Amino acid sequence: MQSSLVGAACLAAIASVSLAGCTAFDGGKTQGSWTRVARYGGEADVLATVAAVKRTGKAQSISNRAVRLPVQEFYPMTRFEYELPAACGNYTFRVYESGTTEILEYALVGADGTELSIRDYIAGTNPFIKPGLWTALDHTADSVSFMMTDFAETKSLIIPEVYSKGLVTGLPESLQRELGAKYRQAVHAAALCEGQSEIVARK
Repeated sequence: MQSSLVGAACLAAIASVSLAGCTAFDGGKTQGSWTRVARYGGEADVLATVAAVKRTGKAQSISNRAVRLPVQEFYPMTRFEYELPAACGNYTFRVYESGTTEILEYALVGADGTELSIRDYIAGTNPFIKPGLWTALDHTADSVSFMMTDFAETKSLIIPEVYSKGLVTGLPESLQRELGAKYRQAVHAAALCEGQSEIVARK
């Protein structure tokens, strides 16, 4: 895992070169070697995690340029940060809000202390944004420069058209799976912890 964290930027850079010009389509159709992996993190778990971070975490107003994102935000930004209790895994999350945009960030920490921020767009102006990795605009903090445009093809048999679904991660599929599994584990733990807290509160 340490090598994946430290080498994430390098892998992304390699991917951006080897996959240059590739176009990904819906329905499993791809051009070139790049494929989209399945979503990681159930919607209920992700939304429960966002709610817990916003309710419990410390809120801070920051510049809309303080965080490098695939799409520049123009409204003031608020950041919430929360670390789960030790009993729930000590996972650290942040939520960023700016206008209609909402992002859940998971701080994946390696054994050597290296941190890799994984960002899941929860809401925004792009209609293809969904909770869970890896949908539109989801990325790691060190791979924004290597994101790709995802194109989809309409299902019309007469005159099919191609349209853009926005930017998607350019990380190699194996790394998407590895990071996605870590993210899914973390948000599930957070959702369980949130559920336990609500049960205790009712007693």
